[in-house]
Amino acid sequence: MYKVNIHELDILNQTIRDEHTALQMAFTALEDKLVLAQKENTSLLDKLISYKAKVSLVHKFIMEKKLIKTSFLRIVFIDLRTSPWLGGAQ
Repeated sequence: MYKVNIHELDILNQTIRDEHTALQMAFTALEDKLVLAQKENTSLLDKLISYKAKVSLVHKFIMEKKLIKTSFLRIVFIDLRTSPWLGGAQ
């Protein structure tokens, strides 16, 4: 009777060890996937930061161009208003 119980316990013990090994393997596989996902995430964030910096530079260039154009038009307009040849202020 005790031999049967010991045999059953040995079988259950081996089953638990096998399950533990399988869980460890699954955990390792998931951990590897996590590391890959984190690397990809870092890469994508770096690309996003780079693209945002480029967009910022383009936006700054456009705003400077508008400012130059606006400043030029103001200077021309003031010159036209004050020009004695065009009937401006004397």
